[in-house]
Amino acid sequence: VTCKTVQRLIKDAKAVHVFVGQDARHSLDAKQLLDCAVDHDNKAPTTVSMASDWLQTLPFTTAPKHFDTGDRLLIYIGTPGKYLSMCIKSYRGEFDKAYKADRLVILCKGVCMLPLGTQEQNIFGLDQDAVVKTIVAAVRSKGGVDWGHGTGTRAALLQKAFGYPEGHALPKTL
Repeated sequence: VTCKTVQRLIKDAKAVHVFVGQDARHSLDAKQLLDCAVDHDNKAPTTVSMASDWLQTLPFTTAPKHFDTGDRLLIYIGTPGKYLSMCIKSYRGEFDKAYKADRLVILCKGVCMLPLGTQEQNIFGLDQDAVVKTIVAAVRSKGGVDWGHGTGTRAALLQKAFGYPEGHALPKTL
């Protein structure tokens, strides 16, 4: 039910904004979504951003921009509970506006809050990885995915978030 509803919501939405929280960084599917975003176009129907709880843990000299979600479907992957008040303040009421307009989806540790019919519903005991896979597939089939923190910031932020690649082994002596 959850996967089909999320697919329908993404398909029917004019545009989608996906926020990936820090605790979702271990999901290979969420990482795939971050990796496929481009940070130079800003014309795709989907935008992906790292959530404030994750951004505040990364060192940077210029704060990444926060994208105005407008009337987009807002999807948050991670644990907004411990950060929700911070997120609401950081995103200047974006969560509240999306909730009131029935365009807020939150996926958190086996629970999904999403609009079903005329109200938001909580669905418990779901396979979170399957729902993340559904979200990634649905937004990619909708078209391109833009990076939500500004042109030229993607590589540096992802490198700080996921670390530096391992170097190759030293060559054998001749």
